[in-house]
Amino acid sequence: MRFLVIFVCIIACAVAFSVVKLEENNGDVIEKRSPNQNNRRVQEQRRRQEEERRRKEDQRRRQEEQRRRQEEERRRQEERRRQEEHRRKEQEKIKQEQERRKQEQEKQKQEAERRRQEEERRHKEADKRRKEQEEKRRQQEERRRQEEERRQREHLEREQRKIENEKKWREKLREERKNERERKQQWEKEYQRLKQQNRQNQAYWNLETDHKEDNYPQEMKEKVQRGEHILPNEEDKFENEFGRYKTRTATKVIDLLTAINSGHDVENLDEGDMMKDAPNFEVENMEQTKGYCKKTENKRKSICRNQGGRGRRAVEPVYGDDEAWVRKKRDGRRDRVYLWIDRRVPYEIDSALAESQTTIITALKEIEAKTCVRFVSRSSDEKNWIKFVKKSGCWSSVGRKFWVDGYQELSLGDGCIYHGIIMHEVMHALGFYHEQSRSDRDQYVEIFWENIPEGKMHNFEKHGQALTDFLKAPYDFQSLMHYGKYSFAKDSKKPTILSIMNKNTKIGQRNHLSPTDVFQINELYDCKNGGHGWSRWSSFGPCGKNCRKERARFCRDRKKDGAVSCENPKSTAMYSWGVDMEQKKCSQEECYAPKDGHWSKWGSWGECNVKCGEGVHSRRRKCDDPKPLYGGKNCNGSNVQTRKCLERRCGAGLYDCTFDIKNDPFCLWKPDESAEFNFKHISGTTPSSGTGPSKDHTTGTGSYAFIESSSPARKGWKARLVSPLFADGQKKCMTFYYNMNGHTIGALRVFVENIPTNERTKLFEKEGHQLDQWHKAELDIHPKGPSKIIIEAERGAGFQGDLAIDDITVKKGDCSGSVTTPKPKQKIVRRVGCYNDFGYFNGKRPFTKSKSFRNEIEWGTYMKSLQEVAMKCGAFARQHNHTYFAVQYWGECWTGSDDEINYGRDGESTGCFPPVKDQRGPYLVGMEFTNMVYRWE
Repeated sequence: MRFLVIFVCIIACAVAFSVVKLEENNGDVIEKRSPNQNNRRVQEQRRRQEEERRRKEDQRRRQEEQRRRQEEERRRQEERRRQEEHRRKEQEKIKQEQERRKQEQEKQKQEAERRRQEEERRHKEADKRRKEQEEKRRQQEERRRQEEERRQREHLEREQRKIENEKKWREKLREERKNERERKQQWEKEYQRLKQQNRQNQAYWNLETDHKEDNYPQEMKEKVQRGEHILPNEEDKFENEFGRYKTRTATKVIDLLTAINSGHDVENLDEGDMMKDAPNFEVENMEQTKGYCKKTENKRKSICRNQGGRGRRAVEPVYGDDEAWVRKKRDGRRDRVYLWIDRRVPYEIDSALAESQTTIITALKEIEAKTCVRFVSRSSDEKNWIKFVKKSGCWSSVGRKFWVDGYQELSLGDGCIYHGIIMHEVMHALGFYHEQSRSDRDQYVEIFWENIPEGKMHNFEKHGQALTDFLKAPYDFQSLMHYGKYSFAKDSKKPTILSIMNKNTKIGQRNHLSPTDVFQINELYDCKNGGHGWSRWSSFGPCGKNCRKERARFCRDRKKDGAVSCENPKSTAMYSWGVDMEQKKCSQEECYAPKDGHWSKWGSWGECNVKCGEGVHSRRRKCDDPKPLYGGKNCNGSNVQTRKCLERRCGAGLYDCTFDIKNDPFCLWKPDESAEFNFKHISGTTPSSGTGPSKDHTTGTGSYAFIESSSPARKGWKARLVSPLFADGQKKCMTFYYNMNGHTIGALRVFVENIPTNERTKLFEKEGHQLDQWHKAELDIHPKGPSKIIIEAERGAGFQGDLAIDDITVKKGDCSGSVTTPKPKQKIVRRVGCYNDFGYFNGKRPFTKSKSFRNEIEWGTYMKSLQEVAMKCGAFARQHNHTYFAVQYWGECWTGSDDEINYGRDGESTGCFPPVKDQRGPYLVGMEFTNMVYRWE
């Protein structure tokens, strides 16, 4: 078509060219014709040209129309082709989708069948587990029933014994009352005699009669010559070192006092021995580090780090914080690289511990006597050794610091120089962690996280199997490395750790190595074999994520330069430090062995579900310590725990306060910032023993306000709470509860203060010990104009003066105005505890009056006789209207008025009779330098 159009166009151009030439020729002729003829000719010619032009235009339009029709036809054909292609593709898609759906249906059928089989298997396993659990529960119920019957029998027996003892005691009291007048005269004579003897003793200590300045050390003599005053603490130290008490004990009294004041309660295992992390260190040109160290940029040094921790066995170097493990599941605690591999531990004792050298060596000798480990004095060519130093606290690094040439410190600070504590810290240095950190500890003990302070929780963290090596030993409640029941407790009356099987099981001790401790030391150091060549291989550790396990051994042969000389090591990674490692692929059963789940610790308590009054709040825990794996059992019990919570009383007045709202504990009452110290907010018991309430008054689980009488508080310091302003001047009735428990309690007062005149009117005052219970007080308030209420607490003479208040309410109108106290009840004797008595300090002893019953003790039946001594001492105190009394040195009876005595001055003790280890009942009497303290209630 295009060629045709082009051809027509060429023909038209040729015709047009011919016509132009013809017209040019005709023009010459027309010029010769007449004008009229020429005009007609021209018009005719123009007409023909116009017709030709029109004809050509029509022809062009026809050609254009034909071209458009052809283009339209082409487009219709292209559209039909595209539609055909689209229909073909859609049909193919439909076929493919049908085929895919058929395959998906087939897969669903197969998956449904697999699920049915899996569900059937699970049902069978669940039925099996349910039957096992029911059988186990039935057995447990049977054991509980038997245990309950046993307890009931024992309780009935104890109650019967109590009744019999009470009858005997009452008979004794009746007999005492008959001879009361005669005894009173005898006691008065004895009191006068003791008073005279006390004066003679004071004269003995006097400088004029004793001439003790002759025995002063040179420094004190020089001070006397210069005319300077001898300080009281210097005088006390000299008297205790050179006085009569020096002959009764080899321990310096000042050292014991320092230990007590430092808060080291050794027997209760409240020592927080600190595991010191090893610093980062560099090793020149280390080769084949394999998971122990991280290469530095210069490729010539490796950075290593020791993590420390609390659990059994030694620590392990790790990679940097941002790098992954090369060996994902290393049993670093199973490596022997931290052991003293030649079983020889060099040591030296710092000069600050020179006086304790005998005690330290005695502890080392006990370990030597029961194991193959030997402790030797350090020589000049030693690379690693232990240095006993006197720093703050009792602590040691765990295992040998093999990467550092020199000594590693083992601190024995104040209160740490005890046989058991020294062995405890030495066991850390030998490569042992605490027993309760074992990975399987949840099968044996329960940790009460809510009673552990936030900063101490790391001491109770559990280590994984890759970190600890049981050395095939069972869990040992009596291990020297085990914490006690009340270690780090916020509330000292509640435990932090208990046995699951029997809550009365004794846990932890600091007296001697247990049989399991001895077995584990001998097992760890391979004491059964000789002293040369490779040790036995350790047991394989757990399988890692790469399904491999590992074991280790150490070389006991060393050359003079410190290098090892054992042959044919499996690996050279740690050979330079005398340790050989071996890896092995685990079986499928080991890699995918079922692991039962265990609960992690509880989270924090959530918000109360009410805005006022009593509601509930909850806390949660997760089953991820560890998570159940490979068909292991889920955690037993619920993951949610709820308890009551108390918000501000609904409809409570402006002045009411229960001290239970955490965000606003003092409500609208404000502490007086001008006072020497302030009230504090607490729940449970106060930090000091023997003082304060054990729980709040509102619910028993809430909070209250109290004053902390411990240091730095001083006698006479006052704390105040100030109420919002009374602007209406109307009469009101104020009610509150107070607890004044402690033999050095100060005073509690309530004032109403007139704002314009600053005049204070005292409404209430109580002083001294008021027993361990909450007392109610009701006060009429008649304000004269704008006023405010002030509650003032004054600190007494000692730390046992924690005074508490709770549940303040103020209502309109009068009340009785009387202060209510508990109904009087028959007085009974309660045990307070065993306390040290180190004699005279500043001319005073813990008690002021005494009477000796030693001559009345019949040693053939001493237990019965000692009970009678305690009863006679109680009668002696009752006769003089004294609340507290104590028995010292078997038969010395001590007592005194509450404002004169300070039985807790020298700290608690475990030196009363009978000893706990004899298991013959509670303490009866004190021995040398100890008081067994009682009180009348």
